[in-house]
Amino acid sequence: MKVYIGPYSHWFRPGTWYKDLILWWRGFGRGVDADKFDMDAYDALTEKIKDSWIYDKVLMAVENWVDNNTERKVRVKIHAYDVWSMDDTLSHIILPMLKLLREKKQGYPHVEDEDVPEHLRSTSAPALTEEQLATGWPDDNGAFRWQWVLDEMVWAFEQQDPDADDGFFANGYDKVGHTTWQERKTRGFTLFGKYFQALWD
Repeated sequence: MKVYIGPYSHWFRPGTWYKDLILWWRGFGRGVDADKFDMDAYDALTEKIKDSWIYDKVLMAVENWVDNNTERKVRVKIHAYDVWSMDDTLSHIILPMLKLLREKKQGYPHVEDEDVPEHLRSTSAPALTEEQLATGWPDDNGAFRWQWVLDEMVWAFEQQDPDADDGFFANGYDKVGHTTWQERKTRGFTLFGKYFQALWD
């Protein structure tokens, strides 16, 4: 297998980079303590630029041109041996991606109560007010449910190692332990399939 997947075409973001530049210019991260940084002045300056012709006519114009004139480069070549044990081949790619997503995630999708232990369900979180329910406010366990689901996915793909179940045969066959291990592994793969479209950052 040979794979090259380039960055998304919308990686070029001068429409937001100017904020980082202003932070640097005003000393944030260059010796100015965060608790002493004048955030109000920073917010006022960034809003002033966003309301100016510089933002629309220059920053966003360049950004939109790049978006409209570039495509993400994707090149994939599959060899016959890649499908001899396709589950193993894909695991080598999926596992590190899941681990990075778990580390870098900035949000979380809706996770069904039925997919997580009882203590993580919405019914175990503090009750929401009528106003919160009406506006789709998430319960306090939402992020924890997604963390648990990601952990189960990662664990399942870690078990794809050919020697992962050797311990169940070391001193005779541990049928109960092996069955429990396989059931959890299957659950992790099932969660991966169910929440596949939620694997975003």
